Amino acid sequence: NLPPSGGGRGPGSDIKDLLPVILTTAGIALFFLSPLGGIFFAVTNTLFALAIITPFVGYAGLQVWQAFNTISGVCPNCGAPVRVLKDDSGQPSLCVNCGSLVRSNRNNDGIELCNDPSGVMGGSLFDQLFGGAGGFERSAAQQVI
Repeated sequence: NLPPSGGGRGPGSDIKDLLPVILTTAGIALFFLSPLGGIFFAVTNTLFALAIITPFVGYAGLQVWQAFNTISGVCPNCGAPVRVLKDDSGQPSLCVNCGSLVRSNRNNDGIELCNDPSGVMGGSLFDQLFGGAGGFERSAAQQVI
């Protein structure tokens, strides 16, 4: 009951084992040499180029926009560097160092304060967010003597 010698493999069995690999390689090569392969390469290369170029173009565009539409200077309150928009409506920007509201002056060539520097951060942050004393303050009408 033993199989015939050689495991039943004839002279063509080695080629049959390699045939899928050969046909797959030939099919891929023919695809990329055909017009469909050219279209595939064109689309793939275009997407790759856009993925590489877009951040550089965006960064350069942002730098140009900032050069034309913002003013850099120092905060009049704390002296930290700050950048504000040039606009005629006088919309304030926030100094990230001290919290002062600053804006461009009327001539759009400098920076000025919009508020009283001593009143920028009055009280604790908790009091500003929750109305002081954690919401346990009572009005004069509610207090019982």
